[in-house]
Amino acid sequence: MSLLRRDGWLGAVLAFVTLLLWLPAWGGGFVYDDHRFIVANDHLLGLDWVSTFTRADAISSAYDQKTDIYRPLRTLSYAADRAFFELEPAGYHLANLIWHALNVALVFWLLRALGLGRAIAAVTGLLFAFHPVQVEAVAWISGRADLMATSGVLLTLILAGRARRGARHLLWVTGLAGAFALLAKESALVLVPLVVLLEAFWPRRARSRSRWLLVLGLSVVTAAYWILRQQVLASETVSQRPWFGGDWLTHLGYAINGLGRYVQLLVWPHPLATSYPTADFAPTSVPRLLGSLVCLSAPILLAAGIARRERRAWLGCLWFLIALAPVSQLAVALQSVINERSLYLPSIGLLLLGVTAMARLLPRRGPASASRAALAGLILGLGVALVWSRIADWRTDRALWEAEVRVHPDNPAALFGLATALQKEGESKAATARLEQIVECSETSRPPQYYFALYELAHADVVAQRFEEARLRYLEIYRAWKRFGTPDPGVAREVRERLARLTERWLAGLDDSSRTGLEASRLMIELEPERASHWEGAIRRSVAQDLRGGALDLVLEAERRGLSSPGLQRWSAILR
Repeated sequence: MSLLRRDGWLGAVLAFVTLLLWLPAWGGGFVYDDHRFIVANDHLLGLDWVSTFTRADAISSAYDQKTDIYRPLRTLSYAADRAFFELEPAGYHLANLIWHALNVALVFWLLRALGLGRAIAAVTGLLFAFHPVQVEAVAWISGRADLMATSGVLLTLILAGRARRGARHLLWVTGLAGAFALLAKESALVLVPLVVLLEAFWPRRARSRSRWLLVLGLSVVTAAYWILRQQVLASETVSQRPWFGGDWLTHLGYAINGLGRYVQLLVWPHPLATSYPTADFAPTSVPRLLGSLVCLSAPILLAAGIARRERRAWLGCLWFLIALAPVSQLAVALQSVINERSLYLPSIGLLLLGVTAMARLLPRRGPASASRAALAGLILGLGVALVWSRIADWRTDRALWEAEVRVHPDNPAALFGLATALQKEGESKAATARLEQIVECSETSRPPQYYFALYELAHADVVAQRFEEARLRYLEIYRAWKRFGTPDPGVAREVRERLARLTERWLAGLDDSSRTGLEASRLMIELEPERASHWEGAIRRSVAQDLRGGALDLVLEAERRGLSSPGLQRWSAILR
């Protein structure tokens, strides 16, 4: 009897229940990166298939800002949503809910194909459906890549279970499903290791030739995807992100603390956050580092403890560790130490391990059986309640960042997000207070949000005609970004132009003999070195202060740069 004929109805019921209980997420809006990837991304209009795969780094985001993101199928799904729903967020959220409901059914069908009982497979599927840590991937439209990649991975594994038994016609379909997963998100690179892992747990023996053809075919698909990805991203030089803490040993401490936190979030999902500050994972405390190692080793010890009675306990444990590898920070330094959406695929393994342990440690008959069912029901009910509570945080930008500030009051990213949301709602005074809080709490570390906060405060100063305060803020931003690089070339260009205008205004009220006037003239040369009039002004002020040597140096530097004007020629003749 085929899998769908035997258990298809129950998988469909689980998907329907998931869709029903996740409906509160349907009423959410566009939040956070949704504005960059969808709302302001005009590339989605009239998108053609070829450019989706060959220019994915350039068209995945708005403002013509190239990224190191290669997820063409996610971009295609957004383009389809844009065509059908325009900018009505309900349609986008419905698509996310359908993907999540499909994944719940696929989890159930995969576990049944592996020979697990209906109760274990169903409870694992429901825990996966209603674990609070999934809210970021499901209720956030930009989390769709994880949903699509997981669908591709689960479908590939189910098809692989059939193909390994000699169904040669399924080998091609399995390869296409694997390509779908990879083109949705790079986290699907764990596909081949998962196929190899499941080979030890399928209830039926495989034909040797089919098994190796399957692994070889998926390996070729993975290699082809990687080559394509590197070719597309080669047009945009993506620099390797530096190690957290500066050296590999300190970075390893960050990674261990992050992995320990991942386990904690699956066991005890509180508090949940959108942006986990990097400083929270600094390996400055030996007891904390040891605690993270204990958390990380707990699944291994639990699997070893019950493996004598249930060998498939290792399935959940190893699934979790393999699926977590791409975001473990051990091979590549990612932008954030941890992200909740990164747990979407790995969570299946740890939840399966927990359900298997509960099933084996509690007797199947007698009062303990009723206790086991009650415990599972209690956990699921609590999960649904926490999911609904967390969905409310993802409805609007303001709700999202207010929730984040409650968890991390001094997180610059959260404070800046909240300030931006308040500005959009017209609450300028409250927004300014949050921006000033960023400047105050991060003056030492000076993350990117510090300078963006200065940028917004400078703009507010201009509006309020506090031109000197605005000029000083723009000057600090300009010199910092000039020295360390800018996170946004467009904003950097605007800062330079505004600083030049404010400096000209300041310079207009200064006397030539003023030392401050000379400093202002030199600043104008720094901002607009191609304008000869700035050099003439600096030379004139140097001469007025009897600094003829400095004036001659300016003349020589202007000539070296190839600048020429009647004024510069006259000063050159005088000073020489």
